[in-house]
Amino acid sequence: MTDIGWFFLSYVSGSAVTAWLIYKSVTLRSIQITIDQLIDNGYLRHKRDKDGEIEILKWNSFEDK
Repeated sequence: MTDIGWFFLSYVSGSAVTAWLIYKSVTLRSIQITIDQLIDNGYLRHKRDKDGEIEILKWNSFEDK
């Protein structure tokens, strides 16, 4: 393989890994924002523990918040 071929292969590989990492980051952040908005607007039942962690409750759960 020529030098240009190796450069092209490296560029394509790096671009693919970067795209995958960005996709994962954007997807995770979008899910976090969506869940936070659902909680803030009262569409998800939840409770917070003493450490501030949020636990999403089942729709038919009647535990105290």
